[in-house]
Amino acid sequence: CERIRATALGELHPDYATTLNNIGGVYNNIGGYVKALEYYHRCEHIEATALGESHPSYATTLNNIAGVYSRQGEYVKALEYYHRCERIRATALGELHPDYATTLNNIATVFLDKGEYVKAMEYFHKCERIRATALGELHPDYATTLNN
Repeated sequence: CERIRATALGELHPDYATTLNNIGGVYNNIGGYVKALEYYHRCEHIEATALGESHPSYATTLNNIAGVYSRQGEYVKALEYYHRCERIRATALGELHPDYATTLNNIATVFLDKGEYVKAMEYFHKCERIRATALGELHPDYATTLNN
């Protein structure tokens, strides 16, 4: 699929970037973090060029990169990418969007893993308020926030 899309669409096409992101996701799921980052960073470069660094898809790729760094215990890098994602989603989607809340939840989780409980709670509470407003208190994502 990667070669077909590269040939048919060109290596700077957003759909080709999506393919790279999906491959990165598979590597991430099986613990192949080095390969996951390789594919995610290739996707990041293409999306920055083709879509711009303020596009929600670009933010999703930053979120994915941050997730890999978090799983590897590289919390400084994870927070760097999550905060970049946070800024883009706040601007592009608004601070009441569920994807923005997900980013806050991810940041909170990194702080929790680092043992920075006050910061973690701050982000979990922000996420909770957004999800209650945007999704309602009966939504599974809201319940997940409460569980954190």
